[in-house]
Amino acid sequence: MSDEKSDCVFCRIVSGDEPAQVILENELSLALLDINPLAQGHCLVIPRRHVPWWHQLTAEETASLFTLARTTSKRIMKTFSPDFVTMYARGRRIPHAHIFLIPTYKGDPTDRHFNALEGFQEQASTLAGLRDRGALSLTADLLRKTQERVGLSDGYVNAFDPGSWLKVYRELKYSLFQPGFDRQIPFLEHLHHRLV
Repeated sequence: MSDEKSDCVFCRIVSGDEPAQVILENELSLALLDINPLAQGHCLVIPRRHVPWWHQLTAEETASLFTLARTTSKRIMKTFSPDFVTMYARGRRIPHAHIFLIPTYKGDPTDRHFNALEGFQEQASTLAGLRDRGALSLTADLLRKTQERVGLSDGYVNAFDPGSWLKVYRELKYSLFQPGFDRQIPFLEHLHHRLV
């Protein structure tokens, strides 16, 4: 075994030199439990041959890997009844191609992670709108007015009250990451009127 392969935990699993909970296997791939699961039933599907990225596999290896991933996902669905099985491919931290199969439930960490990524993807134009001169001016005005209102207890933001800022942060965060983020400017205007 070359040094690169001997340093690879997945290669050691394939050769039998490292223990693993193998769930399914075929001639070219293995499905095994992840030792650091994000959910019960979280599996990895790996090729037997050492390659860092899945797109470096042969067509036959790719078919084997994804067929085994599909079969394993069906078992995960039947056994644990998640909403769905999240699948993604990596090779960065452990440079041996591997597919993650994670039982995913609404609101769990995996679901929230991918929802956040999709939110950023869908809101790119809105986030770019934050650079608009009018939006920047309104934001600066809000921050200036907040400083002037320090110490008031009449429902306005109190710069020395973390709870007050937390409430504003939560409102702004909710507004920023909701579909229809075009509501952000009216929200800032609403906040602006509360502060002046």
